[in-house]
Amino acid sequence: MHKAAATLEQAAAMMREKQKGKPILRLDEKELLRVMNEDELFRPRLEISDNGFFDLPQSTRVIFINTPILFRLMLVKAKGQLKILWADPFVID
Repeated sequence: MHKAAATLEQAAAMMREKQKGKPILRLDEKELLRVMNEDELFRPRLEISDNGFFDLPQSTRVIFINTPILFRLMLVKAKGQLKILWADPFVID
């Protein structure tokens, strides 16, 4: 799993590098945040692991977040920073 997270971080860095100098897609950020704050689908969910999964210690707090680009992220705190543990695509039923 650590390799998967490292791969995602590397992919994000590569995408940022590729987009350098290109115009940024403009979104109405306030409207997007308003919609996300009102929609239960985008509310972060906290779970505490009963047993160590992904080689994490028992009682690790994992935050689940759905993103507007249809990915579900699992985040954990490591060295004082939130890190992506897992990301998977999802569809809205």
